[in-house]
Amino acid sequence: MLSDSGHISRRNFLKAITVLGLSSCTPFLPRTRFIHLLTNDPHPDHYNPILRSLIKLVLPFEHPRFPEITPDTVLKNLDIHFPLTEERQEPFQRAFVLFNDIQLFNERLPAIIDEEAKLFREFEGFENNEINSRIDEFVHHDKLLFNDFEKKHGYFESFMSAPKEVQSDYFYLWSQSSFNIRRMFFNSAKGVINACTYCHEDMWEVMGYDGHFD
Repeated sequence: MLSDSGHISRRNFLKAITVLGLSSCTPFLPRTRFIHLLTNDPHPDHYNPILRSLIKLVLPFEHPRFPEITPDTVLKNLDIHFPLTEERQEPFQRAFVLFNDIQLFNERLPAIIDEEAKLFREFEGFENNEINSRIDEFVHHDKLLFNDFEKKHGYFESFMSAPKEVQSDYFYLWSQSSFNIRRMFFNSAKGVINACTYCHEDMWEVMGYDGHFD
């Protein structure tokens, strides 16, 4: 982590951020139209195209000052600093596959509900009746979000195949969800993409960074 001079390098600092960011996605575990997405181990051919689409959405490649960095550059950095092919990253692999199915946002998914119930139980000390009531409120809130999304854009099934405006609004839905796990995915995915971009040396001049942290 430390350089020979005793300073932490920006590359290793951002690598640490990447690890911390992705670790928040570990509650995505296979439990149950959604069961077929989660029961088989996702192949890179399944989740990498989704990740590539998300990279193209998050990063301003069209900006004139943006360096000559491609989605492949970001994917390569991610593979170096946080390889999704590792077995311990299966939950995050599955999260991308789940995220790609737009219509599942409107469904009452056991894996997401169970995780939220666990948080209520362990950190709030809620009993089952109160947990169920709060979960119902969360489901209702997310359905309203999704209904507004479909009123604006119409019916879409796949994030990858949707127009960019639809992709942007759908990704934003996850940040507005009542469910912690969806907000975690939004923040973690965005953070990982940014970290694996800004750790690239071509970005340093644009950011005004010229060496190790003091």
